[in-house]
Amino acid sequence: MQASTWNKSNQHWVPQFILKGFGIKRRASQVFQLDKDSGRITTRDVADVASKQGLLSERDDELMKGIEVRSAPVLGRIRKNKLDITREQRQTLDKLIYALLINDPHSGVSHEAVRENSIEFVASEIAQGLSKRGAYAEFESLKEFASANLNHDYLNIVLEKEDNVVLTALRCMGLTVHHVVAGEFLVIGDSPVLVVRTTVNGDRSLLNPGSQVILPISSNRALVYSWETPMNLIEPGYLFDEEQVRSLAADYHFESGSQYIFARHRSALEYARKPVNRRVASGQPTNVSDGWHMMQTELLTNSISSAEGDKVSRKNLDLVAEELVRRAQED
Repeated sequence: MQASTWNKSNQHWVPQFILKGFGIKRRASQVFQLDKDSGRITTRDVADVASKQGLLSERDDELMKGIEVRSAPVLGRIRKNKLDITREQRQTLDKLIYALLINDPHSGVSHEAVRENSIEFVASEIAQGLSKRGAYAEFESLKEFASANLNHDYLNIVLEKEDNVVLTALRCMGLTVHHVVAGEFLVIGDSPVLVVRTTVNGDRSLLNPGSQVILPISSNRALVYSWETPMNLIEPGYLFDEEQVRSLAADYHFESGSQYIFARHRSALEYARKPVNRRVASGQPTNVSDGWHMMQTELLTNSISSAEGDKVSRKNLDLVAEELVRRAQED
């Protein structure tokens, strides 16, 4: 399976190899698209949807290419019911899920703002290091130094953080492959990852044992991260019934940030227009994706916090300040 092409002119935040899993029968390069605002259903080329010019920095672009290249064949195996993936392949899927959340332009997070905050943090740390040695430098000059010498690309930062709460949760959650009952078809939105929360003791983070992370990967299969499953992919057998399939379709319309919803069949998009109730473990219905927006906000807050954290340790920043002082003394 070939990964989608990322470039500066037109970058897809939902990879084309995922969207083609929802391609129209015998026309895999096209999907049916529902516009949430107008309610119109049209046929679109996969190459023309869920894309944006200049979405990523050059370095993040290269990082995303690597994630796509590694995850495309893994999803290809899963679509064929081959679930014997390696630990490394599982970690690639975790990074793919997180990258889809981070790159989603509907999230409201400004990558440039996070980069700027990261530079501000590093410059402040350098300024403190200089101050300890009785030295001083213009803050704008320190920002320029940090921008030129430190890797402050957004996606790189959040993927490399050792204390990244969201990635840690994904790596610890069980991962299963769910199929759909015959005659029903999954949809996917241009805000592709659904986070579903069941309140437990008021905890709204991904560490909440009631949390689930869902990504449909084709019209009849979905990846489901959950605390209720074993720590590996299990044999096929988990089945979304008719009500659950239609509930997920409604999630993309009424709960997620998606502007457009894609499917292999028109009928699946018709169900996306209809609000439904979601069943919980107790059998009692609750609103569709209860707390989805709240959970998304929590996840994005964690992402920003990770990006703004100490990307470079205080020890390393102190060494940078020491080097600047040495250069100044030589001059």
